[in-house]
Amino acid sequence: MSDHENESPSKSQDKVTIVFVNASTDAETRMALKKTVSFGDVFDKYAKHYKLNKKALRFHFDEVRVNDKHTPKMLEMVDGDIIQVYSQQDGGSNMF
Repeated sequence: MSDHENESPSKSQDKVTIVFVNASTDAETRMALKKTVSFGDVFDKYAKHYKLNKKALRFHFDEVRVNDKHTPKMLEMVDGDIIQVYSQQDGGSNMF
């Protein structure tokens, strides 16, 4: 066996870079995450960074809502995958 066969997987294989795109502004935020981190902690940090109420945000990957317990590994995410961030709106306009 060569020395390379005995090496453990690199730390870069344990991480994935995810792009968060705000659906309203198209602003992008890139985050390098461990594949096993739950998105609940990530969403908390995102909301805090942008001074937003996490409860008013919705996160979607491949048209599926991502919940706090999901991980990048569970969703089979790869580098460059995009999570769309939507702001929940209550009510609507009063046109009549």
